[in-house]
Amino acid sequence: MMKMTADKNIKIKILSLTVLSLILITVLTVNTSFSYLVSNKSRINVYTIGKVDIEITEDKFPESSENRILAPGGRVNKNPKIKNTGINDEYVFMSITVPLYSVITVTPGHKLRETEKVRQEIFNLLSGSENRKTVSAAGFTAAYTGVFQYSPSWEFLYAEDDPEKAVHTYYFGYKSVLQPEGGNSTTTELFDELQLRSLLEGEVPDNAESSVTAAAYAVQAEELPDEYRPADSSDLTKEELSRIFTIYNNQEAIGQ
Repeated sequence: MMKMTADKNIKIKILSLTVLSLILITVLTVNTSFSYLVSNKSRINVYTIGKVDIEITEDKFPESSENRILAPGGRVNKNPKIKNTGINDEYVFMSITVPLYSVITVTPGHKLRETEKVRQEIFNLLSGSENRKTVSAAGFTAAYTGVFQYSPSWEFLYAEDDPEKAVHTYYFGYKSVLQPEGGNSTTTELFDELQLRSLLEGEVPDNAESSVTAAAYAVQAEELPDEYRPADSSDLTKEELSRIFTIYNNQEAIGQ
């Protein structure tokens, strides 16, 4: 009788340990971090209309790949700006392309936000600027986008979804005319930090290299047609910037 009782106790203990092990495995599966390499391709796309020259600069983005490996919630400096390298005043614009992956995200409390994989952004773009703004009403499902903060010196124009390339692209206009060197020749940074969202372990391959890319656009200010000319070139509105940006989009002839 004593032997049967002892065996029963052993089974109960083993069962308890098994349940505890399963709980620990579940918690570790959600909490385990993985490394993710972020690449920098922000200086490859520059487009202009008119006799203007520009370049994208990111003086805070780490050049070494060792300093660009992120764990969930990790941040890296990334501060895209546009510099006027020509001799004429310019209206400048920037687009930011954010990659999408089919993933399951995790809350700060280590709970799963989704039960099945959903195609969504895996980065937050953050700004430390005073009075910073946040992209809203971009036409995307809010739950499937990261946080996108930006400097108040910029105006959010619109966003596009490219299902084939699995990216979202956001377009912004700078609210002041950009002067040649010697004047107000460099914009403020659009944002200044890139943060990897919290993802379930293994959702994105460990060796995958992803990038948040920036493209810069410029339209010559001096020869701007009257119907596109803003009332105040030092404080452009969203509507004025949108009209000017159509010159680039439509490739209207104002000199190339």
